[in-house]
Amino acid sequence: MQKAISNNIEKYLHVGMHILIQSFRGLLYAEAHCLWPKAKRNMENVLQFSHDRVRKNTSDKLNQKIDQQTDNNIRKYASQGSGVIEKRLRELDREWDIERALELTSGLNVLVGLTLGLTVNKKWFLLSAVSSAFLVQHTLQGWCPPLPIMRYFGIRTKEEIDMEREALEEKLAVDVYSPVLSNDFDVTDES
Repeated sequence: MQKAISNNIEKYLHVGMHILIQSFRGLLYAEAHCLWPKAKRNMENVLQFSHDRVRKNTSDKLNQKIDQQTDNNIRKYASQGSGVIEKRLRELDREWDIERALELTSGLNVLVGLTLGLTVNKKWFLLSAVSSAFLVQHTLQGWCPPLPIMRYFGIRTKEEIDMEREALEEKLAVDVYSPVLSNDFDVTDES
């Protein structure tokens, strides 16, 4: 049984390393052949924005599920008073986006792999290697194997969280400033 586990770990490591090598080859080819204009060569042009890449690499069904939940949240909280909206805005400030969750998960996997590799069996170092490879893959391509699982559980991108925040802030502003503005611009005929 230990040999089967060892073989599976070796297969995952091989796949992870293959993906990593292919990703670097793609970047080296683009760099060598000047596919990006030198004047515009910065991180935003080399790598797409994270939310585009995450949503692009997430199934339509999961994106629709997350969008529907966001819409439901907006409707739910917008129909309540300003105190509830302000509380929800504070919750949104503390909500972890997909990037943060992925970074934590990868970091913990690396630490666990290193610790178990040093104390139990050297084969545990493979967990660190695979997890690191997945994080690099996500950075370069916007996708890695843990991403669909996290999206399934409803972890949103920063931009999806900001969309809900902006809608609730707009509703709050309308609720707070509408009475003030309507009094300021009350036109009465004094003739």
